[in-house]
Amino acid sequence: MAGFTILKQKDVQYAHLSERRFKATDKLDEVELTIKKMQYIYDDDGMFLFMDPVTYDQVGIPRQAIGSID
Repeated sequence: MAGFTILKQKDVQYAHLSERRFKATDKLDEVELTIKKMQYIYDDDGMFLFMDPVTYDQVGIPRQAIGSID
């Protein structure tokens, strides 16, 4: 009997959830993650907006994807 692993993913920008099953013999591609310091700028209709202080790029993340900030 072969085992499997369940991977749950959450896209924090769009709050999309997905679940995938993998067999023990499956191979995954490498993923490159980048950690950036972002500056919170404001809340717009349930979206938290953050800005990269170097490039000034802005990213909106839904409130429900972040959870409680208390």
